[in-house]
Amino acid sequence: MNLMTLIPFTEHWATIYKPMQHDRKSNKRFYCVESIANIANLSKELPRIHSPFVCIETNIGGDIGNKFLEPEYNVYFFVQAGQKVQDNDIADSSAKDEAMRHAIAYLNYIRHEKDIHEDDRESQLLGIDTDQVHFETFGPILNRWFCVGIALSDLSKYSHCMSKDDYIEEGTWKKE
Repeated sequence: MNLMTLIPFTEHWATIYKPMQHDRKSNKRFYCVESIANIANLSKELPRIHSPFVCIETNIGGDIGNKFLEPEYNVYFFVQAGQKVQDNDIADSSAKDEAMRHAIAYLNYIRHEKDIHEDDRESQLLGIDTDQVHFETFGPILNRWFCVGIALSDLSKYSHCMSKDDYIEEGTWKKE
């Protein structure tokens, strides 16, 4: 799995998922942001965005082991808790619960797609760990929006071995 696969996969999911029904022109409900810290960049659009929507973070984290790179991708599910500015614990909790339901629906769709393509060893989805997914809630953000973020771990091991072809051999540098 990589972002070049995850972004169109998630946008497609948002298009066919009935609570969102993403459409780039009239009902945009899929976004990419550099990081969750940059969500304020969407603030100009938030008054026009309908709840719920999904957002992918294009910055990547993960682990680098001795021989392998294990990336992690973050996907966020946003729900607005109403238009009122004051705190409302029940509406806030309800928005977080709804965002969690969308996150679970997304994970179930990934599982479904993995099952369909289990014989296809080239399928990019097979590397995603859907058995153990870390999640976190955020909010309120910008006018009563709440979200659940999930971290998708890529179990595909990417080798990052050093190659001698990447380096100039010592003693071969030319002095100018």
